[in-house]
Amino acid sequence: MEIQLATHARLWVFTSNKLLTAEQCSFIEVELEKFLAGWNNHGKAMAGQAWIEMNRILVVAADENIMLASGCSIDKLNREVLSIGDALGVNLFDRLTVMFQENSEIQTEGIAQFWALRKANRLTDETLVLDTTVATVGDWTTSKWKPFANTWHKDMYGR
Repeated sequence: MEIQLATHARLWVFTSNKLLTAEQCSFIEVELEKFLAGWNNHGKAMAGQAWIEMNRILVVAADENIMLASGCSIDKLNREVLSIGDALGVNLFDRLTVMFQENSEIQTEGIAQFWALRKANRLTDETLVLDTTVATVGDWTTSKWKPFANTWHKDMYGR
């Protein structure tokens, strides 16, 4: 998937509570393409793009140089993503799953288990963790994977 928006485009990251099938990914892409074609802020068209990575991460971006995303337009996006998730029987707002790299493989764990792995010293300050809080396309493409020491998890965990 080639990202067609500028690096400054605003970003929203949604994670699924389970691995998505190829059919589910296709459904999400089609539904979001339709949504983005009509996405607007108080009647003014927004320029957006959506894609899925690793069959688990839904990324939506908007070029705010064309039109700012307001609370209303963001609410529309969230309602659409909720509706798509409901149609598929998946939770695309799973904020309690952490993705990280271990032995060059992507792992997913619930937040409590993730912190248990940290406490057991299986995860170090250098363990790469997916940062779902990145705010722009540029940050997503260059630094979505960050060492544990540079993520909000470090602050929450306290060591």
